[in-house]
Amino acid sequence: WIGLLALPLFVPWRSILRPAHLASLGIPLGLSLAALGAYNYVRWHSVLEFSYNGQGFHTPIGRGVEGLLFSPGKSFFVFNPIAVLGVVGLVILLTFNRAVGVLFILLIVPRVVFFAKWDQWPGGVDWGPRFLLPVVLLFVLSAVEVLHRTPARTITGVLTRVGFVSLFVLSLGISYVSVRVPYDQWLGTLENPKLAAHFEQG
Repeated sequence: WIGLLALPLFVPWRSILRPAHLASLGIPLGLSLAALGAYNYVRWHSVLEFSYNGQGFHTPIGRGVEGLLFSPGKSFFVFNPIAVLGVVGLVILLTFNRAVGVLFILLIVPRVVFFAKWDQWPGGVDWGPRFLLPVVLLFVLSAVEVLHRTPARTITGVLTRVGFVSLFVLSLGISYVSVRVPYDQWLGTLENPKLAAHFEQG
């Protein structure tokens, strides 16, 4: 719902404030909250009791962000290499299409910060940061923006397209490996004392 903050960048305020339009925004949100409350009540006998009882937001923000974005076991970029080019695309969007760029930032940054603070930021025993899965598409679209802004017949354009294809193929390869290799096997590799010492040193 934080993405709705970007709505004035696309729609005039006088249109947003019309009762019919406010209702079209508020009713779906209200129904979603009601459904969530009903689910909580059925499962926990309390509308305000959520899943993951006992969990809170106690992880230092720096530790959580580092883990979600750069750690070898859960890095968003390690498990989605094409997102590296997507970062460049976000900068381009903010420069040439600010409204869409701001919308993407509002959809990405709060989600990263929210789950970085949560006690269970790794998301369990699974490949990659599963809580950031919804923003993968945004980075892919941003990466496509890089292609759009670089002429195909220039050296920069050729290198950009080679990089895009390479990162795309690498992403597919990692997805394939995640299906073929049990995550606990990868986790065991990361916990190898020699490998752990290597990461700690550098």
